[in-house]
Amino acid sequence: MRRRRILGLCQRPDRRASGRVVSAWGTAALLFSFCAAAQVGDSGRQAGERPPELSAEWLYRKEVRAPLETLYRGLYEELERSRLYVVAELNIGKNLARNAERWGEDYNRNRFEGVRSMVLCNPWYANQVLNRAPDMMALCPMSITLLYKEGVSVVLFERLLPAAAGSPVEDLFWQVENTIVAAIETAAAAAEDAP
Repeated sequence: MRRRRILGLCQRPDRRASGRVVSAWGTAALLFSFCAAAQVGDSGRQAGERPPELSAEWLYRKEVRAPLETLYRGLYEELERSRLYVVAELNIGKNLARNAERWGEDYNRNRFEGVRSMVLCNPWYANQVLNRAPDMMALCPMSITLLYKEGVSVVLFERLLPAAAGSPVEDLFWQVENTIVAAIETAAAAAEDAP
């Protein structure tokens, strides 16, 4: 059975969370929406220019010549096959589009045609992190974001090892990170080969 959780918070971006406790999933969704919105904000850089803080050390980035939906479906299935369950799916591009009129020329300056994100978790891994190093739960659940423009999908994943180096869960995060990267690589190859 597919595990999906639809977040009301993501469906209604104007909804306020004040006065009530926001779940971890809701917090993650807000964080991802903020990150996606930052992609289209005014940063003083030329469109497409990478900010200097992005490095291969903490960011896994894969460009794939394939439609977003084809890659997304394949990645979803590959992650589930690897026992990393997608617990939330966010169509960030669709949610941002609701603000196009209000934001005017500031809306989606990089002209992405699609922005999707998935939140993933494995209960056994989460329990191990909680048992060994509770502060490392800041990295659980994990997320993968996909951007699409002009026939190219870009997969973004924040690597776990830079934050976990020297911690009691370094070995565990090594395994999880490598599983996620392998799933991305497998899904990317399949999407590029798809008709």
